[in-house]
Amino acid sequence: MKRRSALSIFCMVIALSLVSAQLSVAAQISIEEGKDSPQLLTFSVPVMKANYPLYQSFLAEKGANPLGITNFSSLYSNRIVVDMVLLQQALALGGLDVKLQYYAVPNPARAIEDVKMGLSPVLGFETWKSDFDDRVFQSDEIIGDGEFLKVVVGRLNNSKYLMQAKSKTDLQKLSAVTGHRWRIDQKTLHEMGIVEIFSVSQYSLQLKMLQEGRVDFGMYEYTNIRKSMPEGLGIVPGITVGLRGTRHFMVSRLHPRGKDIFEALQRGIAILKSRGAFRSAYRECGFISPELDSWKRVFP
Repeated sequence: MKRRSALSIFCMVIALSLVSAQLSVAAQISIEEGKDSPQLLTFSVPVMKANYPLYQSFLAEKGANPLGITNFSSLYSNRIVVDMVLLQQALALGGLDVKLQYYAVPNPARAIEDVKMGLSPVLGFETWKSDFDDRVFQSDEIIGDGEFLKVVVGRLNNSKYLMQAKSKTDLQKLSAVTGHRWRIDQKTLHEMGIVEIFSVSQYSLQLKMLQEGRVDFGMYEYTNIRKSMPEGLGIVPGITVGLRGTRHFMVSRLHPRGKDIFEALQRGIAILKSRGAFRSAYRECGFISPELDSWKRVFP
């Protein structure tokens, strides 16, 4: 009898867990009363915690309505903030009247997993093609192969080798550091022929290794590193590296409204691309920097 009772309790716990999981997904679709739309669908969408406050400050500066923003020049703007705004504009242009309610997660891996599990219908930013699997839809290309540019950063006093680098061959003689989860950066470094590559878990540790001279260079987004360049480090002038791979928006196949969102998103992306909206916004936020237009892309 004790065994039978224990089994019954176990089955009840499993059943309650399944119901709870279903309710958690359903709870992310809510009806919000509004003046313009009496039944506005609201979806919870993950973004990295570092970008969430920037997005809030950006909206406050631009007038709060993301659908009306056409200029992305701001101290609070970056590539992710642009994605968060243009994602909403694409859905609206695609004919889907919804509100995206962003929530903060620690890192991109967590955000991607939430979408793959169907806990959220769409990722709040574009991501690498290699992140996709059969649980998600892949949007049309947002950033092309080699278009995601990074600058080379190292110690300013490494003038004999690094700061004089002008080609891929020059960099092949040196050591590099990158993020443990930065798989595309790792792939790019390998394809460049860099032999000595250190992969570390924390961004701050990358910078510390560079400052201490334990490694020669790292690759970073120009706008981000320029705003917070650590003491003693600098950008190698005149060269950039294009990362190998394309980037796309990710939509969950497991979410109840995933297919509707994906179809609307595709229509909206096509309209935005025909207007040059992505490239214009990326240039205004600094992701595509006019300062780098004349620099030599040493790879690919």
